[in-house]
Amino acid sequence: MADLRTDTIYSFDETELATYQYGDAGAWICLSSGLGGSSRSWRPFVEHFKPHHRIVNWDYRGLFRSGPSADPADLGVETQARDLVAVMDTMGIESAVHVGWSMGVQVALELYRQAPQRVDGLVLIGGTSGKPFDTIVGGTPWAGLVRPTIDRLQSMEAVLGPLASKVVPVVPQLIQFLKLMGMVNHNADDHVLQDVVEDWVGLDFYCYWETFKALGKHDASSVLSSIEVPTLVIVGDRDLLTPVSVSRAMHEQVKDSELLVIRKGTHYVPIEFPDLINLRIEKFFRQRLGDPS
Repeated sequence: MADLRTDTIYSFDETELATYQYGDAGAWICLSSGLGGSSRSWRPFVEHFKPHHRIVNWDYRGLFRSGPSADPADLGVETQARDLVAVMDTMGIESAVHVGWSMGVQVALELYRQAPQRVDGLVLIGGTSGKPFDTIVGGTPWAGLVRPTIDRLQSMEAVLGPLASKVVPVVPQLIQFLKLMGMVNHNADDHVLQDVVEDWVGLDFYCYWETFKALGKHDASSVLSSIEVPTLVIVGDRDLLTPVSVSRAMHEQVKDSELLVIRKGTHYVPIEFPDLINLRIEKFFRQRLGDPS
């Protein structure tokens, strides 16, 4: 994207964070990504909203272009939310609408717990407020396999990490396989998916799995009943990572929230159905936040 502006800021503990900014005017939107989702995963959203909004996204500590955590053991969602505050402070953003996807939902909710005055509204896409490993693929018995699987993969990082780059030449075939298996809807933009996969294979996988494990321990469920800003919850009805029941329960606990369930959508609905989602969010901005754009 030609008007992308990148920068490096320093968080509360001097950890270097890579930031991405789009747009020059309008209300601020802060994007909190899914774990392993690079800034390029937001391309359809950014292209739609940047003409009338200022948008900022950042890389979680230790991932993509951000530097390693000052404390390697401190990769929890609470710390990621403090990083988001640092991004906002550095850019002079008093408050913004926060759009979270997957892990980003927990980051946005944790931000609301820490600093509710910095949140004008919430859009929560394919995420959960509670411990995500407890509800993945509908919960038990599959949920019990998540933690040991992560530990096993992390123990093999020295072997699997270098092999990840070998995937790049066959990414187009991999994407078609994922679509064929129903793990990603056939509507998904192949170019965006390819960018996301190519970014993902370059990660520091030890940090990735450590962040994943920290994510599994986070629970912001107690925040839901206290939310007093307009909130829109979005989920695909074929999302195995965060099932519809999880999003529906969040919707029922957040006062006056709205729920959009997308038919045939998976965990990647912002890439699969960008027009539908962007227009629905635009309507939400207009009706609930008084956004004239």
